Amino acid sequence: MTISYTRERHLAELAVLRASILTKRVQSTVHEISKDDNSPVTIADFAAQALLIGAIRAAFPNDSLLGEEDSAALRADKELREKVYELVSSATDVVDALAGGCALPKPGSVQEMLDLIDLGGCERGGNKGRVWIMDPIDGTAAFLKGQQYAVSLALIEDGKEVIGVLGCPNISAEMTRVSEEDVDQKLGTMLTAVRGRGSTTRIMTQSGLSAASPLNLLKPFSSENLHIVDCTASMSSRHDLVAKLADDFNTAFPNTEVWSSHIRYAALIIGGGDVQFWIPTPQPSKMSFRKARAIAGPGVTCETDLALTRDDELVLIHDETVDRTTDGHGLVREMTYSEIAKLDAGRWFDEKFAGERIPLLRDALSLARDIGIIYQVELKIYNQNDKIFTKLRALIDELGCADLLQFSSFDFVQLRAVKEAIPDVPTVALSHSRLIDPAAVARQANVDAVNLEIQHFPSGEARQLHDGGFAVFLHVPRPERLESLKKYGVDIEAQAVGWVREGLLDQVISDDVEQVVRIMNEARGE
Repeated sequence: MTISYTRERHLAELAVLRASILTKRVQSTVHEISKDDNSPVTIADFAAQALLIGAIRAAFPNDSLLGEEDSAALRADKELREKVYELVSSATDVVDALAGGCALPKPGSVQEMLDLIDLGGCERGGNKGRVWIMDPIDGTAAFLKGQQYAVSLALIEDGKEVIGVLGCPNISAEMTRVSEEDVDQKLGTMLTAVRGRGSTTRIMTQSGLSAASPLNLLKPFSSENLHIVDCTASMSSRHDLVAKLADDFNTAFPNTEVWSSHIRYAALIIGGGDVQFWIPTPQPSKMSFRKARAIAGPGVTCETDLALTRDDELVLIHDETVDRTTDGHGLVREMTYSEIAKLDAGRWFDEKFAGERIPLLRDALSLARDIGIIYQVELKIYNQNDKIFTKLRALIDELGCADLLQFSSFDFVQLRAVKEAIPDVPTVALSHSRLIDPAAVARQANVDAVNLEIQHFPSGEARQLHDGGFAVFLHVPRPERLESLKKYGVDIEAQAVGWVREGLLDQVISDDVEQVVRIMNEARGE
């Protein structure tokens, strides 16, 4: 017998509806804003997360939450904070009337709003208990262009997805093919799935939801007319290899291309798509570090991520689990290093990389000293600062390697804490959001540099950071993706060359080391 999750589903659908109404209202004003101003999506992202968390916390106070952001950027930026609270306060009360026994409260103060947002930024998932996971606005680049985006909310129970709700405010019920340009002028469609209970679609309106219509299982598709859904601008998949698969099937690649990953799922469900192939990009290894050094020369900075094993060993791996990038299975924090060291972290990508292992930070630092490289290490270990910082401090003192490290994080509070504990290692602030006053945020987080995303790089922001004494880093997508990104913006590589020449960039980051060398050489006229 399956559990119905009736109350959870009802609450989730209403919470997503309210967030969809709010974000669609903000998106309708984007055309009035300067093309270089990404603040509307930042404000809407924070506001939607506050509303989603507020609704869930009131109904299910013992459940955990995982969101996109914590409130560090808001606490450091009064103007941004006030704009977000103004938007949250203006959220429609119409949905509340539909809630029945489920309360959908709004925060009654700025402090309450910040505390709610932090619940999504500091809690953790896992394979025990109930965890609500949300993405308030998936597809921020497209959102700013008035194109497709999604509001997503899911409930995970004991490691299994049991409820998924996807608000698609720009997909109408009449669409048979999803595209960025074909945008519903109303409020779009909601897709809902409950484990063991099927899936439904509903029309979203300002006054509520239509009756749920069941979604039937799709008929098996023919490989002769395969309809591939993808986004070649995404940096998480090897699109060159997917294109070869498309050639093998004698089909176009992609047939449908949209930026938001959740909208791609919608395109597969109701938009005529058959399949999305995902071939993950390679992860950090000693071999990749050596190759970066061989291409870029001494002093090249290699970006990587830090995790902690069950027996308190510091390792370099991107994901919380070993599933995606090794032949093993499990959460890193629940495995000992002796178990992890047995896993093959290279064969999944190519047979010639068979035998690559997930490296210990200690071993990677010894390699860095030997071959002359630097690591920018993203801190992804939360709620254990004292333990982690103590271990890092001891390792740095033992190896004398402060000059080989930079620490980065999306958690500005954590960055401030690590700077206090290990002041001799530079810190780098990461952000998915556009910061209205980035220099003020950098000062509050006590960082040395800010790593801006390409869509958040108006030159005025870089100059503001430089004037405040902060370095500016920029991540540039791989060359094969830049052609697709032109659909969403401008010639990024050419702009990066110009920014380096103007002195606006202190460090260029890319998955393609040859691209970095090319940008820097062209900027220097070599």
